[in-house]
Amino acid sequence: MNEQRLPPVTQLAMLSLGLIVAGGIYLSAHLPDHVPLAPAVVLLALSVLVLAFNVLGLSRVKDFDWPRFFEVGKWSLLAYAVIA
Repeated sequence: MNEQRLPPVTQLAMLSLGLIVAGGIYLSAHLPDHVPLAPAVVLLALSVLVLAFNVLGLSRVKDFDWPRFFEVGKWSLLAYAVIA
């Protein structure tokens, strides 16, 4: 009962990721021919809007542990850099 209600952060993040993946699938489906970029750019813009809405919703949560959030984010970026 005393658990804090959060915005649908996970669902919005998966929607944003799905839009990016759909754009990549669209681009790869048209190769090696000329690929019209407009649909992929629209999907990218929608993904950015969903991501911005997600960050905005998360920023409005009271008592969110931002230092821990950025600590995990830094280590995740380091892991991605090592893998890349």
